[in-house]
Amino acid sequence: MLCSVELLKPGMVLEENVYDLERVLLLSASTVLSPESIKIIMRLGYTEINVQGDSSLPDTAGYRLDKAKVEQFQNTYAEMENEVADIIKYISDGNHIDMNQVFDVPSKLMGEIGSNIGDVFAYLNQVSMLDDHTVGHSINVSLISGVICDWIKIKQTLKRDVILAGMLHDIGKSIIPQSILKKPGSLSREEWEQIKQHPVNGYKILKEAKAPDSVLIGALMHHERGDGSGYPLGLKQDKIPLVAKIVAIADIYDAMTSERTYRNKMCPFHVIRQFQFNYFGVLDTRILMTFLTRIAECYIGELVALTDGTAGEIVFIHPGDPAKPLVKTKFGLINLQDQPGLEVDHIII
Repeated sequence: MLCSVELLKPGMVLEENVYDLERVLLLSASTVLSPESIKIIMRLGYTEINVQGDSSLPDTAGYRLDKAKVEQFQNTYAEMENEVADIIKYISDGNHIDMNQVFDVPSKLMGEIGSNIGDVFAYLNQVSMLDDHTVGHSINVSLISGVICDWIKIKQTLKRDVILAGMLHDIGKSIIPQSILKKPGSLSREEWEQIKQHPVNGYKILKEAKAPDSVLIGALMHHERGDGSGYPLGLKQDKIPLVAKIVAIADIYDAMTSERTYRNKMCPFHVIRQFQFNYFGVLDTRILMTFLTRIAECYIGELVALTDGTAGEIVFIHPGDPAKPLVKTKFGLINLQDQPGLEVDHIII
């Protein structure tokens, strides 16, 4: 269907090739439009261009969140950011706090999401954090940690402790200068040593606040790694408590998928691949594999763009290789396991 370039939006799919003045192909048909590709089309002087209509997309439109519910979640999330910032400051100042007050934050947000716990990831994709990234990160890690608890089926009493640990795991960063935490370039050795002290700082702050032992463990040990390469204690797999193993996975996942000053959000499937390449044997393999497979399954029914520009719908996740799903396109099924150079590039929101 013919569309005015002024009405083009990211996620639309080209139905024709786009050439420059020298007839060099810049964008091929079936390319999923991004903000950058829309700018290219405008710079070339196009006034109208053919894009695929709904009939060209896969038969199932894919899962979409209710806009009103997303708005409500975004509003609640913004309120909770302010509340968590106050909580972190209050505890960091040496005050004791009722952990029920801390637990209220993830509880309210989960109440907005509903019964499908996997929706956490879709909702978190819709929020923008405050300038203080540590606050939003703390909320996200608590929510993701809670989801992991459900997926690996641990007791509800321990789940509550893990969620609290996720919320407060980075509280030790509250005494590190913002100039270091927000530094866009690489850190000096001295700055990195300060960063590496945040687990110990957090443990001390939370111990002073009389936090439960599980929360102390989450703060102290969330950077421990199963091969002994972590800090501050250099523990190996069998010495790392379950709460710290769960928070570690949630911490890394959110760090990779959240927007930074130096990069955009990473696609969840890129993150899954990074975990597969870099973290088996470093993080708890059983928990990690369950987590990666279940995350990928959350995107079944979603429309995605592949790295060659083709748009399609995720219809199946391979349990042993969740980063390479089966994708339904207008050309037929594409099994990414059989296409070494082809991957999911991004989710079409």
